[in-house]
Amino acid sequence: MFHCILVSLDGSPESEAVLPVIKKMLSTAPAKIILLRVAPEVNYVNATREYTTNFAPELRGVASDVDSIYASKEKELSAYLKNIAGQLEAAGAESITLEYSFNEPVSEILNCVARYNVELIAMATHGRTGLNRLVHGSVTESVLHHAPCPMLIVRTGTMELVPDGEQTTKTMSSN
Repeated sequence: MFHCILVSLDGSPESEAVLPVIKKMLSTAPAKIILLRVAPEVNYVNATREYTTNFAPELRGVASDVDSIYASKEKELSAYLKNIAGQLEAAGAESITLEYSFNEPVSEILNCVARYNVELIAMATHGRTGLNRLVHGSVTESVLHHAPCPMLIVRTGTMELVPDGEQTTKTMSSN
């Protein structure tokens, strides 16, 4: 089995479609997990607006401080990853390393692969096609073309919830 797995998430529920598969893998073969969340670069205007709206009035004057804006976003990313880490730890992960950045996603994923000697990259794909794919691109496809190791790719929209809350792969048939 794989000893070191990079799980790349973009923060969306769709990207988390890969988690049930990873949990099943961990239940049979524990592994080291690298959780990576690459966030869009901070938009200072929007971040300042959000910061001043969501915090106490006495903190609103600090909103123009760039470090405070980054700290707020970093805290948000860290909390997100810690939540996912708890789930994977309960599923049997040997150890979990949290990584987040505001860099370009493909190069950040590949940098983490090299830095941690990752043996498997796990991620979901939104399954965009046609013009939508041309406009938005595909991080998963770009990583696939440059990955030095195997990839586990789960296409979103191919999972469904079953009564116990677990997800299972849908089977499609043409009649």
